[in-house]
Amino acid sequence: MEQIEIKPYSNNFFIKAFQKIYRYYLGAWYGFNDKHPKLGNLLYKIGFFFLFSMAVTVIQFLIMLFLPYAFSSIWDIPFCFPRVNLGLKDASGNDLFFGIFNEPVQILLNEKLIQAYTCFDVNHLLSDGGL
Repeated sequence: MEQIEIKPYSNNFFIKAFQKIYRYYLGAWYGFNDKHPKLGNLLYKIGFFFLFSMAVTVIQFLIMLFLPYAFSSIWDIPFCFPRVNLGLKDASGNDLFFGIFNEPVQILLNEKLIQAYTCFDVNHLLSDGGL
């Protein structure tokens, strides 16, 4: 077996410190993995799963943070899917629809910002004695 030459440490103090920590970690990990190969493999898989999950979560947070700005030009257009007509009308005379994905438009009513959800409109109709 050939002898592998170890790369010398960097002259930069901080890089040298991290190189020492990394080499110590590798020595400890490979030593543990040689003594306990099945447990080492299991720990590797658990660690990889954990780090991958955390990375996906961070990416999702970033997407959810900036995605509304990508669609800022259509904020005033309501979206409803599937659009099933309920056969009811709201106080303004507009048809009410049921939808699993029901993204309403935000409106200003009596100086309060509300969202024009179908359930809000149905509740408003029922409270006025509407049906």
